[in-house]
Amino acid sequence: MCIRDRAMDAIQAKLTNRQKDLENKKVELSKIIEKTEKEETKLAKESDKAKKDIDDRILKSYEKIRKTSVSYTHLPGCEKASQKMKSFHWQK
Repeated sequence: MCIRDRAMDAIQAKLTNRQKDLENKKVELSKIIEKTEKEETKLAKESDKAKKDIDDRILKSYEKIRKTSVSYTHLPGCEKASQKMKSFHWQK
């Protein structure tokens, strides 16, 4: 065998291994997506319920921030704040 054939065989072996890795990752990803879809629909339902209790002006501002932001790291406390608002009773 010449050097070119040996190099081609080595590259082919690496390609085969990478394709196996890719297939394994695709299966793993599909399992993760399947799990998170259930959780996502549950959270969407909870979100819809919570939206009914929040003032429209505040909700629109929140949604605007969510849509325009690249990373949602600046909104981590909203869940805690909404929970506090549910337990807070306005005095009349």
